[in-house]
Amino acid sequence: MPFNLVRIQVAILRLPPGQVAPAAVTSDAVSNVVVRSAAGRDIWVVAYQADTPIISVRDDCQLPLLDGYESAIRGPLAERFPSLAHAPLVGGWGGAYDATPDWHPLVGEVPGTENLWICAGWSGHGLKSTPAIGRVMASLVTGQTPTIDVADLAPDRFARGFENPCAYGPGARA
Repeated sequence: MPFNLVRIQVAILRLPPGQVAPAAVTSDAVSNVVVRSAAGRDIWVVAYQADTPIISVRDDCQLPLLDGYESAIRGPLAERFPSLAHAPLVGGWGGAYDATPDWHPLVGEVPGTENLWICAGWSGHGLKSTPAIGRVMASLVTGQTPTIDVADLAPDRFARGFENPCAYGPGARA
């Protein structure tokens, strides 16, 4: 199956006293930046980059932010969230995402292996889809037609030369 582990980084910025933090998680599809409030005056910022590092094992994420990551968040913040752009960086971490070449999951029967089903490669956006995709998988494994068409997520799509368009580039948060 065409999976990679990629290192997604989270920068922690600290807002000055009195500055209002975003009230909700904000995912900006233009700049590929996600901003959310954390504890106290901290906010978390994720920049989805085209050159997201591929890693060998999940433990490769147990490192500080990689060189250049702060500049990767500063430009988009200045453009899309100017009031947050100059908050000082106070920390960060990396975590592993399982990613397919088109950043969309594989859902369906594994080609060439009868009765082996896969539902993986959600690239960090699977949790919110869990109720619906659970019903889809239950339908598929019991031979029923699911109420949601997941044909474009078929595990054999890459072998057939098909890739789903990525709405926002790497790290698509469908």
